[in-house]
Amino acid sequence: MIKSKLLWEFIEGVDVRIKNVTEFLNDICPELEYRVAKIHDPFGPAVVDDTMQLLVISQETIQGGMKINEIRKANDLPELHLLPLQLIDEPNPGPNEEKKISSSNTRIRMLGTVIHPIIPNTKIPRSPYIIGLTGGIASGKSGVAKHLTDLGAHVIYCDDIGHEVYKAGKPCFDALLVYFGKRIIADNGEVNRKILGEIVFSDKKELDKLNSIVWPHILEEVENIINNTDKKVVVVEAAVMLMAGWQNRCHEVIDVRELLFNYIRIWIVSTIICHINLKIK
Repeated sequence: MIKSKLLWEFIEGVDVRIKNVTEFLNDICPELEYRVAKIHDPFGPAVVDDTMQLLVISQETIQGGMKINEIRKANDLPELHLLPLQLIDEPNPGPNEEKKISSSNTRIRMLGTVIHPIIPNTKIPRSPYIIGLTGGIASGKSGVAKHLTDLGAHVIYCDDIGHEVYKAGKPCFDALLVYFGKRIIADNGEVNRKILGEIVFSDKKELDKLNSIVWPHILEEVENIINNTDKKVVVVEAAVMLMAGWQNRCHEVIDVRELLFNYIRIWIVSTIICHINLKIK
């Protein structure tokens, strides 16, 4: 359910939150007995617990409280007394924040903060500092990469390198020709990507073989670029980063798995700035 919340990635696990709430309640009034329940739907125990008598709600969730009473009535349970409370206004809301005090605002203000310590990969040279940037189609990688380029990082786009290694005369081209044969070669002497695609996307074994041929050549080109750059930070942008195992060649990896809000992009960029300022000296 939390995935519908803004910046839900910052929300702690349910067991941690229950523990914190329970400790808070016991500090306020230890004489009472508390039962904090996990909920898996919008209503929770309110629609099935016949011992409940009162439901405290906010002004904006009155309709939800009324819906709970409808369900209780249908289940032959007594209706709950609804006690709506007025929400407290946020005294200094930011331009992208809610006007009420809310956990969403708290999470927005966490952007740019490194919450968990990042342990860099010490098996590769300290400099340049290599960051893997990965994620699915339309996940926001290109936008993040552009921000990082503007900040002075050297961004390597593995898709572009992939197109280059296919070209005639390259070692990868020769390896593809040996395995797949002349059927994948177009009239202009280059790899016919359409024919190659029809071969590999209908047969997983062939796709795995293609990847086993192409990925090492892409990685070799990436490492050549890294070895010759004068930048302190290099970002390797690759959708196949984790599948290819290239995370082992990075100090850390940012995995963008969903369409990103501008908030998330700001968080990522701010995190990178933190690394540049604190680690790469």
